[in-house]
Amino acid sequence: MRKAAKTKPKKASKVRLAAASKSARRAGKARAAKKAGALAARGRAPAGRPQPAPAAAAAPAPLRIELGPECTLRHAAALQAQLLAAVSPADTVIVDAGAVGRVDMACLQLLVAFAHREAAAGRRITWHN
Repeated sequence: MRKAAKTKPKKASKVRLAAASKSARRAGKARAAKKAGALAARGRAPAGRPQPAPAAAAAPAPLRIELGPECTLRHAAALQAQLLAAVSPADTVIVDAGAVGRVDMACLQLLVAFAHREAAAGRRITWHN
């Protein structure tokens, strides 16, 4: 008498399991989206989920700093006070140098230090004129 061959149950391959779980996730997401859409159409949010916030207010206007016709050592203290007082919730600062006719190293150092401070705070500086 011959012994019956023992057959091992086939193990599910990783590929088949991944494909099955992926399709199950898709189906679950589709059901959830459909339910959320139906609730939103009725003006209700799904249970346990916060309602979306209303549209955010417009971004604040960028801060604008206008430099005078002379940026020299004589005017450095006033420029430093102006730059130190320049705090803006906006993410962009505009420096308008259109009127500048004369500039020296003291004011350039102040402007470079201001640019570093604003970059560290995550704001961009845009130079005009």
